[in-house]
Amino acid sequence: HSWQTTGLSAVSVSQAVIKPMLKQQQGTVIFLGAPSNNSTHYDVLSQSMFASIRALSQSLAREFQPKGIHVTYCMVEKWDGQNQHFISSVKQVCQHIYQQPNTAWSQELSVS
Repeated sequence: HSWQTTGLSAVSVSQAVIKPMLKQQQGTVIFLGAPSNNSTHYDVLSQSMFASIRALSQSLAREFQPKGIHVTYCMVEKWDGQNQHFISSVKQVCQHIYQQPNTAWSQELSVS
């Protein structure tokens, strides 16, 4: 269940959004990751899911950067979806990633 909702979804969405970006030779894909709030320790499935999405992001970045597509992974250490100031800050980080010049693209970022 978890692989289908997270891992497989990331692959499917990537395929869907990158295809039209290739035609325009530009675009940005940002993967947002957050640790599980279910426990103080990451369980094995959670750790492997983060590693899978991060690896997918890095692989796509290497493959598509020469084709004008910016792919990055942004780990949000302490997700707080109820805090509007926090949500606004995450939006600003994503906007900054989107506006980066292609000579200085970030492939990974950690936000606490």
